[in-house]
Amino acid sequence: MRLVIAAIENAVVCAVSAGETTRDVGGRLGTRETGRAMAAHV
Repeated sequence: MRLVIAAIENAVVCAVSAGETTRDVGGRLGTRETGRAMAAHV
């Protein structure tokens, strides 16, 4: 379970670092696209 949690946390960090976030936190994507971006990093 810890590996799964670490993978999700890493995906979020990677997506945020790449600017793959929603507009309300400074990104350029909608919620659906942000979810897909984060999933792609897992």
